[in-house]
Amino acid sequence: MARLDKVIKKRNMGLELKKAKAHKAAKPKKRSETTSILVIILAMILLGAALVWVVWSITGGGTPQTPSSCFDFDSKNGVIKKFKPGAKKCGTDINIPDKIDGASVITIAPNAFIRADITGVIIPDSVKAIQPRAFAENKLESVQFGRNVETIGNGAFKNNQITSVVLPPRLKVVSTEVFASNQINDLQFGAAIEMINPSAFSNNKLSTLTIPDSVIYIRRSAFANNQLEDLKVGSKVKMIDALAFKNNPLKNIKIEGDTSRFDKQWERIGFPASLKSEKAEK
Repeated sequence: MARLDKVIKKRNMGLELKKAKAHKAAKPKKRSETTSILVIILAMILLGAALVWVVWSITGGGTPQTPSSCFDFDSKNGVIKKFKPGAKKCGTDINIPDKIDGASVITIAPNAFIRADITGVIIPDSVKAIQPRAFAENKLESVQFGRNVETIGNGAFKNNQITSVVLPPRLKVVSTEVFASNQINDLQFGAAIEMINPSAFSNNKLSTLTIPDSVIYIRRSAFANNQLEDLKVGSKVKMIDALAFKNNPLKNIKIEGDTSRFDKQWERIGFPASLKSEKAEK
């Protein structure tokens, strides 16, 4: 009898061992299934994000195109002559279409959007010219340029509330007072910029600034009355006019290339005399 009990006990132990091994072998399979599910979920998330980005790009950052009835448009010359907010519910975030009535929008006329109370504008790739004071004296907080803008006229965005500017890649000359009296604290130059004209960025909130090597000439009061503490001047800059950087709390100035080329005009430019002394000591 005792022997029979021992045999039964041994058999039961064997069955339990087999169950344990089977359970252990099943675990990797479960983990593998879980991993596969996670990979599928991740792929779906990435696909969704890609679709959102495509839609965002097509619609101009999610802002629907403003109806063509909101514009007085010269189809023969491709010129938006005037914004007509009363014609329809045009909104304050304006996404200018690249075509109106089948004709490409090429130019924004002088004063076209002046004092229209708009808060944002997206300019399409079809536009090549923005004429003087086109968007002046609004409530603009943001502006997005198309890649083919070649000229922006004097005071085109003066007296707004713009905080960030990325200049278009084909723009060579930054016009007089073009972004004066805004709230700009972030400025990115296009690769083609050669000249920055008087008061172009005066009365803003820039605290750091790098003038790229493409720039040759910085005119009078171009960056006056900002909050500049750190400034880097590119090696190709040949001339900086008087008062270009006046009324800024500059603490650090780095001159690329010949570091002495602005010494004679140092203080007239608006650079602190103390920083000239420190440069000489270095």
